[in-house]
Amino acid sequence: MLPEQDYLASLPRKRVSAALLLLNKRAELLIVKPSYRAHWLIPGGVVEPFEAPRAAAAREALEEIGLALTPGRLLAIDHVRRHDPADECLHFIFDGGVLGPAEQAAIRLAAGEIEACRFVAVTALGLVEPALARRLCQAHGARAEGAGCRYLEHGEPLG
Repeated sequence: MLPEQDYLASLPRKRVSAALLLLNKRAELLIVKPSYRAHWLIPGGVVEPFEAPRAAAAREALEEIGLALTPGRLLAIDHVRRHDPADECLHFIFDGGVLGPAEQAAIRLAAGEIEACRFVAVTALGLVEPALARRLCQAHGARAEGAGCRYLEHGEPLG
């Protein structure tokens, strides 16, 4: 029998990310252009060890766009597995609410990390990767309907 420490070290690892779905008054989504990626994202990032996803979403919003926000309810959880079976991630999307004009004016992009931000219609998500576009459509729909959290795989709803 393995000692507990060896057993715990042998368990599979999944990356976890958390992000905020932020809207303007026209229900358009805030997307950001990171300097280190070709596609646009929403404010968020990797959940650090021993950090809750909700806390990570708030931390990432503060780091990336300079806004201290309190995440609302969980809108979607998406399991994504890349071509390499060892590369998988759970993505949590929380409701970040509607940003008014004062909050939009207060956005400060993280120097060296975020190059730009803009609001886009949920029907015009061509700047983001297809799996993220599907995830955002599902999260946006859950928010609009006041429905519970949606479970997704590669942005597609199951069940």
